[in-house]
Amino acid sequence: MTACKVVDESLEAEHEALLSFMYLSPIGIIRSTLSGEVDMLNPLSVQLLMPLAGSGGVTNVFESLSDVAPELRNLASSFKAERGSVCEGHHIVLTPARERSTVLSCNILKVNDGTLMTTLTDISRQVEAERWARQNESWLAGIYTSVNDFAFLTLDAFGRVDSWNTSIEQLTGYAEVDVMGQTLDQFYAPDDVDDYRCPEHIALTREEGWHVQECWCQKKDGRRYAAQILVAILRENDGEF
Repeated sequence: MTACKVVDESLEAEHEALLSFMYLSPIGIIRSTLSGEVDMLNPLSVQLLMPLAGSGGVTNVFESLSDVAPELRNLASSFKAERGSVCEGHHIVLTPARERSTVLSCNILKVNDGTLMTTLTDISRQVEAERWARQNESWLAGIYTSVNDFAFLTLDAFGRVDSWNTSIEQLTGYAEVDVMGQTLDQFYAPDDVDDYRCPEHIALTREEGWHVQECWCQKKDGRRYAAQILVAILRENDGEF
């Protein structure tokens, strides 16, 4: 009797620990039948699904998501293995809000012949950040390839050009073969070059994080123009320039 009591208490403690995990989990967790009938879900799942499920409550996970992700039911029913991942990281876009859309990441795991475990994670902020990153990349790419009065390039730690962009050729007439591996001296007008201008510019950039200098530059065809050159530091993951 004592041994049975100890086992029962141990199982009860594990059950309480599982319930606490479910309740406090930062993701939605749903246990259902293969047809989606819910027999257990945590509070966050209710919070995420109630706007879709309406007054009837969340009784079937596939029905609750039918308007925004009707494909989930088919994914589950067509999964014939005894157990395994039905879907992983499946994006579900809910009704767009005024400020931003709500996007869920859905994972469905078939545990056995009669049980599915579904997790729902709100990834709206991540998706929004990725969208802005793509927009910014497109915006910068547009600048790099279309402007005529700016040139963009990167320098290595020694101040030598290590990447070339078409904007350089549009402004200066120099092709990639002309500038790769060269210093900023390549662009200065011959009568405005001294041995200290470029090293000093790089040194001040290292000290201040960025530095601007104004000087006369010259295009490949010999035409002079007044220029403002800004150099800013980019750091590698290890902190190197």
